[in-house]
Amino acid sequence: MQITARLEGNDKLRRGLNKIDKVLPGLHMPRLRKAMKRAMKRAVPWRGGGSYDVPVTENQTNGRGYQRTGNLGASTQIEEEGHSVRIVSNAYGRSGGYSRRVIGYADGEGQAWMHKGRWVLLRTAVDDELRVFLVEYDADMSDIMRQEGIGL
Repeated sequence: MQITARLEGNDKLRRGLNKIDKVLPGLHMPRLRKAMKRAMKRAVPWRGGGSYDVPVTENQTNGRGYQRTGNLGASTQIEEEGHSVRIVSNAYGRSGGYSRRVIGYADGEGQAWMHKGRWVLLRTAVDDELRVFLVEYDADMSDIMRQEGIGL
């Protein structure tokens, strides 16, 4: 004995999903790239050279000869691989790697006490930007699915 079940309209669904699969990278990558660049700029507001949009504290300048190098800004960049966009920061100084002490680890931990409240955690900046990205992405996906007759 054999029982066969068939879902009618399957061809239309398959065509619609194939079209969506082809559209997705072009739809989300430019927006994702922009969102991550905004997050990077918010966490590391570098203006070139040793200049940042984060004020130097009196404690840093108080007769210590402190001078910003711009190393953090120059060492922080966007990397893309496939459908992924990531922010990488590998600033090194005399005492070793220090990006995490300024902008924190990917999980939001590790920021040194003297930077808290002055430098935005990279995790916070990314989360804020991704919230906006996801709302826009969801709206775009709903529009595409409606156009393809795949209502959810």
